[in-house]
Amino acid sequence: MQRNVSYLSDPDGQLNIYSSTPLAKNRQGSEQAAFLSCAHCQTLIAATCPFPTGLKGAINSTLITGQEQLKPAVDVSPKQLNSEQKLSRWRAVWLAVTIN
Repeated sequence: MQRNVSYLSDPDGQLNIYSSTPLAKNRQGSEQAAFLSCAHCQTLIAATCPFPTGLKGAINSTLITGQEQLKPAVDVSPKQLNSEQKLSRWRAVWLAVTIN
């Protein structure tokens, strides 16, 4: 499923995802990242990837209120990166994620 999504991350940040029902997981491209969405409405919540140090990810920035306060987006084309380059980038820029 193709979606126009912009992700928000902060390597020093923490994202805690709480859901009363299981989230849907979808994988695309290199299948290294899991895309989490609401199983009911299919709203994409975040992209995540497990690392030895824990789960890291980035949140769908369209879910954030006060978007005018965010820094300008930085365009990145994951399709231009090989598998190891993707993991290296995600490890460097994504935030820690917990799912409850």
